[in-house]
Amino acid sequence: VRKDGISGAAIAGAPPQDPPPSPTEPVAPGIGEGPVRTAPESMSQDLIAYWSLDRRTPKSGSRYTVTERGVEEKLIMKGQPLRYFRPAGDPGELRWERPGFDDSDGWMDGRNGIGYEDAPGELKDLLETTIETEKGKHPHSLYLRIPFEVKDPKAYKQLALYIQYDDGFKAYLNGSDLGSRNAPFPFLWNSGSAKKRNDSDAVKPEAIRLSARRVGQLVAGTNMLAIHALNDGEKSKPNATNTGCVSTDMLILAQLVGLRKGDEPPAEPESREASKYDMPIAAEMIKGEVREVPGGRFGEAYDFQGGSLDIGETNDYALADQSFTISLWFTRNPASADGQARRLISAGAGSDQKAGWALWIQKDGSGLTFRVGDGDSASDLTAKHESLMNGEWHHAVVVIERRTSRIHLFIDGVLVAEKAATLLEGRTIGSSSGLCIGRNSDDQQHHPGKIDDVALWRRALLGEEVEKIFQSGQSAGDLLDAGKAE
Repeated sequence: VRKDGISGAAIAGAPPQDPPPSPTEPVAPGIGEGPVRTAPESMSQDLIAYWSLDRRTPKSGSRYTVTERGVEEKLIMKGQPLRYFRPAGDPGELRWERPGFDDSDGWMDGRNGIGYEDAPGELKDLLETTIETEKGKHPHSLYLRIPFEVKDPKAYKQLALYIQYDDGFKAYLNGSDLGSRNAPFPFLWNSGSAKKRNDSDAVKPEAIRLSARRVGQLVAGTNMLAIHALNDGEKSKPNATNTGCVSTDMLILAQLVGLRKGDEPPAEPESREASKYDMPIAAEMIKGEVREVPGGRFGEAYDFQGGSLDIGETNDYALADQSFTISLWFTRNPASADGQARRLISAGAGSDQKAGWALWIQKDGSGLTFRVGDGDSASDLTAKHESLMNGEWHHAVVVIERRTSRIHLFIDGVLVAEKAATLLEGRTIGSSSGLCIGRNSDDQQHHPGKIDDVALWRRALLGEEVEKIFQSGQSAGDLLDAGKAE
């Protein structure tokens, strides 16, 4: 026998045994404590929630078309993500049309094909995003930023811009003026269009002539088409709050097409199919400054800059009396240390006196801490790690095994810390709030960085399952769909 049954020193009369696995090795939680557990038939067993945090974009077909002129590539197309802003005052020298502009403050997510109709009409099939506005108090001006990616600017010999618009616009490519329609003089922050268009004309794409030199304004990576959209300025004049338009509709739908130099279209990456387990993030769940952005660990991610995702109600994601596993990917913005612990995810546990659980990055970014509390007391598990504030993706998993009352903390597929928590023994642990991604349950300690691919189970994942999530190069959703967890 061994003292305390697991990891103490050998006592008299007992043969020496090999030491237990190092806590820095990826081992199965609870190893050596009772019957050896084996992987279930499917990793989806006892899954309670999964959020890929990817955009739910309908299939749009190929971006490439072979024509008599050559291969045309749709760089911007209908439904493409954009950011929009309805100014309520003069922004002054704000150069929002430039690529480097920070559109996190007050700007909103939308899709290409934006505007409104007081009543459904000829524009309804073109509108992907309907702005919030009040009849008779519509904006004369709306600012749009449509990012698009270019791998190699030298692959193009010509650009073409097509716009369906009601009633006018002024467009910019990477901050450079491309052209306008129905723009008044002088052109102001809250300008309305100089003329009103008929809807029958607005639904027809109009070509904006671009010279070949415009190709030279493209850059490798992210580019920006910015549009100052203009609403009818004939029947009503702009006011100081941009709420004076009485027009019954407004539309901007832009398409930017690049004529490629080659005769054959390049191979297109396979589109990611949504996991059948993937749960949507509804608009009402997004609180504060949170943006869905490209460049996630898998597909897109959410970028947190003082906001959070608030999901469910009190006790919806509580530990209760069962085993539990939390898995997510995260980045922390470089040089963002400010002496504050920053929460990645929580369900209650805003303090020692609040029931629930929480996972956070330590104040100096040198590790993670997980807390579980029953409302009277709390137990913390901390693991040190090389700086987590390097802007790179890291994988965090917390496994709570109720059979042994142990907590296990994994970082990047490796078990880095574990402990027994006596408060887990025979107790039902509630949560004082719903699930908060990107902050604690008291609306504090907001995470500055990205979070992606969040999954929760009501069972204790094995170490081999945790390692597979990290090592496979696939999202948890892909692994959940794959079947048997081997």
